[in-house]
Amino acid sequence: MSTRHAGATTLKSLEARIAGENMRSHCVLVGHANTGLYLALRAIAEHRGQGDVIVPTITCSSVVEVILQAGFDPVFADVDVPEATISVEAVRVLLGPRTRAILPIHIFGHAAPVAEIGALARAHGVAVIEDGAPATGGALQGRPIGSFGDFSLHSYGGTKIVTAGGGGALLTDDADAAAWIRAEARGLPPLVADPDRDLLASSHRNLTHGLVDLLRVQPNAPVAASYRGTLPRYRELYLHAVTEDSPLVEGIARGLDDLSANLAARREIALRYHEALSAFEPAVIVTHSWLRTGTVWRYTFLVRDAALTQSVTRALRAERVNASNHYWSAAQLFDDLHLPGSDYVSPRLLNLWVDRSTLAEDVDRTIATLRRTLAVAPRVQTGT
Repeated sequence: MSTRHAGATTLKSLEARIAGENMRSHCVLVGHANTGLYLALRAIAEHRGQGDVIVPTITCSSVVEVILQAGFDPVFADVDVPEATISVEAVRVLLGPRTRAILPIHIFGHAAPVAEIGALARAHGVAVIEDGAPATGGALQGRPIGSFGDFSLHSYGGTKIVTAGGGGALLTDDADAAAWIRAEARGLPPLVADPDRDLLASSHRNLTHGLVDLLRVQPNAPVAASYRGTLPRYRELYLHAVTEDSPLVEGIARGLDDLSANLAARREIALRYHEALSAFEPAVIVTHSWLRTGTVWRYTFLVRDAALTQSVTRALRAERVNASNHYWSAAQLFDDLHLPGSDYVSPRLLNLWVDRSTLAEDVDRTIATLRRTLAVAPRVQTGT
């Protein structure tokens, strides 16, 4: 029984709000952004059949899993250095008669080349699914991230910019597709608290991180067959509905109310890191496209000396700093495939937290640790 009080946010009003804020006609709120991706692909399959989805190599492995679950084949496009967003030239080469969709991802808040991808997609008659899950609240060319492509996605779960404990938005201007997706979503189990699912998610994360650590030490280790073999065990993690009486509805609404202040605080921290790290170029490679979007999930940079990346990571963690180096080429995890851009980015990429759990003293300690560890880096290299 719902305890929603008069005047509280309803599922319908929240969907209308999200659609309006993203300049879209329709929004379907679902359990996860990955649920939205699955349903968008199933809607595409209804009209054009299954085929290939071009996806960037630097992404969460769950994105690739959902592509497979939807009955499509992932085709990995290399990424541009250092931003780690999908390469337009790679997409141009990969487009073919089996291509059904392209999935540009605004990874870490970085600006994916959605205008260029959209032009290629229109020329070849394929769909674009814009993944804005790591870039909620950002904008490009005067338009919100979430307004590009045939479908767009936002996420409100995990540690995303709007963190409500779950939920994802699937956005489109196609009324027929939205109606079909809404009907399909009603058949999914509702997203509710589940300790077993939490443990399964932890298992999946540990498995992926373990294989990434193996690839860091043994870059040519063949892991794809064993990794793909585990994936059916994790299917239940990704496909859920959001019901009218779900607490996620109010949680997402509160997060959206706070989004402007949230992003301002994130940018302030990111700019401090950016200024400190820019002093160490070319030993590090800083990223810039998040400055264009105005949104940043985590501050991302590359350490030019791949071996030093590990030393920097260990030093940061010794100082109780949240630092992640587990974004790795999905092409290696799923296909044992090596591509030059992603092979360069994978062992060099570091993420620093910029959310509100990051206090001023944490930023000070992080910068001091970076200065100390990067002081030993070679200062003469200029090529990538």
